[in-house]
Amino acid sequence: MCLKIQVFRRYVPHAATDFAILFFSMPSFLESLYYGHLIPEQQLIPKDPQYRQLSRELSEATMAWKEKLSSEEFAELEALIDMQQQIQGMEMAAAFAQGFRLGVGLMIEVLLFVE
Repeated sequence: MCLKIQVFRRYVPHAATDFAILFFSMPSFLESLYYGHLIPEQQLIPKDPQYRQLSRELSEATMAWKEKLSSEEFAELEALIDMQQQIQGMEMAAAFAQGFRLGVGLMIEVLLFVE
């Protein structure tokens, strides 16, 4: 058994040891980040049941507009859609950073909690 799990078992109640074994047997977050395996934006697939349906509807609507518009007009529409996606990407990055800061702040507060 690795030293991290032994130390964890010493200070944490038995109920959490299964989590510790799973957590400490995985590659560290730092290693995953260093080797380029930790890319949150590529692993983001919403679990909302409407996601796939809305995505399909958007694709169908886009194809319908492609048939209705001239190639120049559709290119302009695509440019607008691309700008919207860039804005959404910036918003997602800002939300991720804010969520990360919040999570780290919570961990610091929990670890340093003094009554």
